[in-house]
Amino acid sequence: MQAQTGFPAKPITIVCPYAAGATTDTVSRIVAQGLAAELGGVVVVENRPGAGGNIGTAAAAGAPPDGHTLVLGALGPFAVNGALYARLGFDPVADFAPLGLAASVPLALVVNPALGTKTVAELVAMIRQQGSTTFASAGTGTPMHLAGELFKRETGLPLVHASYRGSAPAINDVIGGHVPLMFDALVNILPHVRGGTLRALATTAAVRPSQLDDVPTLKEAGYDVVVSGWYGFLVQAKTPEPIRRRLEEALARVVTGEEVRQKLYDLGSEPVETGPQPFRMLIRSESARWQPLVRALGLTAG
Repeated sequence: MQAQTGFPAKPITIVCPYAAGATTDTVSRIVAQGLAAELGGVVVVENRPGAGGNIGTAAAAGAPPDGHTLVLGALGPFAVNGALYARLGFDPVADFAPLGLAASVPLALVVNPALGTKTVAELVAMIRQQGSTTFASAGTGTPMHLAGELFKRETGLPLVHASYRGSAPAINDVIGGHVPLMFDALVNILPHVRGGTLRALATTAAVRPSQLDDVPTLKEAGYDVVVSGWYGFLVQAKTPEPIRRRLEEALARVVTGEEVRQKLYDLGSEPVETGPQPFRMLIRSESARWQPLVRALGLTAG
């Protein structure tokens, strides 16, 4: 039902700053469906990929502040890219008001089974003996890339990053034996792990996710690598407070509803704290964690 504000007065657009078919896209569409039911209107997802999420996020920052344009906020544009890119085209703090977090998805370290390694210790020993190896990721500045860089720092291994345009081509190259290992979200690798075309050696979760409870965490393996890809929603900062509140409340009901929670769990999501303030604090803490590391490693993306 529409509130006295007359909101929504037209279809709501969720800008997903990544390609269709990615985890970010799936989360956007799950939430869009729930918001449409909650708000009594039409909610569509518009994919605006490019520049590590910057293009779509900048477009959302420039949208009218009337609550009819939301953006999916992820680790890259809101906590990492400020150190990776010379220019973002938006201010992740000043231009947006967080509505709430929807999902937090840990990653897994996977290898081609033909590699022959069945544990992290075996993988580390093999790479030390070889002298150098490559790890794939879904793109520079993604959680997958950062997990690899943390693993490289923790182990002291001579790892070389191979950046791909998304998870699918990176996974295909690991399965094809062109690249030996990678980190990626559980939802992307689980079908391949269960099908035997990839082997999961560890996860980057703080505790073992139930979807891979037979696989140790990297902390269990002795390496302090804890990384999750998180996904929330934001609106233009100057959106009137009554509309922001309406969106915050609707989003909270959607992501805590049983059906959506199950769908997000199937993506590998861990439980998240809803509401704008926890999301605001997460953006702040993740920026403080990752941007110094990105600068220290000398990583750039344009």
